[in-house]
Amino acid sequence: MASPGDRRVALVEPTAEGRTAFLRAAGVHARVVEEFFVRPLAADDYTRLTGALAEIDRALREEAG
Repeated sequence: MASPGDRRVALVEPTAEGRTAFLRAAGVHARVVEEFFVRPLAADDYTRLTGALAEIDRALREEAG
């Protein structure tokens, strides 16, 4: 469906099958992040990692905004 506010944009909605596939993929993604990015880190390292990622996120949002 065309966007009412911008004809260059097409609005889409996932099908039930698409939502199911997305949720399956999100579960796999969460397990991979846990296995390779969370579990191997000591608590202090994890705190530093999440802090650094939050700073990157903030900077990107400021740049975009």
